[in-house]
Amino acid sequence: MSDLQARLYRAFDSDPGPIVDFLAWLASTYELRPPVRILDVGCGPGRLLRPLAEAGWSVTGFEPNEVFRRAAQQAVQDLGIDVIHSGFNDIAAEAAFDMVVGVNGSFAYLLSSNARQDALRRCYRALEPGGVLFLDLPNLLRILLEYRGPGEFDAAMDGYQVHLTRRHEIDFHAAVFTTHEEYVLTRPGEPESTFEAVHAYSILPYAVLKEALEAAGFADLRTFTSFEARTVERIGPGRMMVAARRS
Repeated sequence: MSDLQARLYRAFDSDPGPIVDFLAWLASTYELRPPVRILDVGCGPGRLLRPLAEAGWSVTGFEPNEVFRRAAQQAVQDLGIDVIHSGFNDIAAEAAFDMVVGVNGSFAYLLSSNARQDALRRCYRALEPGGVLFLDLPNLLRILLEYRGPGEFDAAMDGYQVHLTRRHEIDFHAAVFTTHEEYVLTRPGEPESTFEAVHAYSILPYAVLKEALEAAGFADLRTFTSFEARTVERIGPGRMMVAARRS
């Protein structure tokens, strides 16, 4: 099952509808003209690509995980969407997009300040003047403040019952929050099987991200805490969601 990682992601995934609706609202508030040309960096198995394209957007996907990239490309092969094996630090386009987005923590995978600053400079160049960068990150400072440990989850997938267990490793010296995932798959008449994944995220405060965005040339920063937001919100409970405009 070479696509197992992508199938497990989808089994525990949430409805992309609220994200697409939020991005449409965000584009309108920044007065981006349709059809919006969007680059989804870290698009995973492509959950946003089809609904964005069906909403009339011009869509490109970047995904550094080759299993996810193949799954995403297969999911949108009938739409003529390109899904490229790349990440933030591979963006080379200039003035090619109206919006660049990193949803579900993809920017947090950049663990060094040099990598993040390089990525932001590349995003800035890739945007048309007036274009918008949107980053959706885990609010790890808030998670640490109220830390209670990870939960366990269950889902059904292609006749399998899947049990997901997570554990966290927190490196305060390096400011890295690592999630270890173990998926246990069971199906009648078959032996139990497991799959493990590791995700390391930078513990990145908003004040540090704001400084990096402004150093890269971005302005008109706006913050939100959920995809239900329809007004600017101060960072607090919920996720850390930041939009910024290329000047």
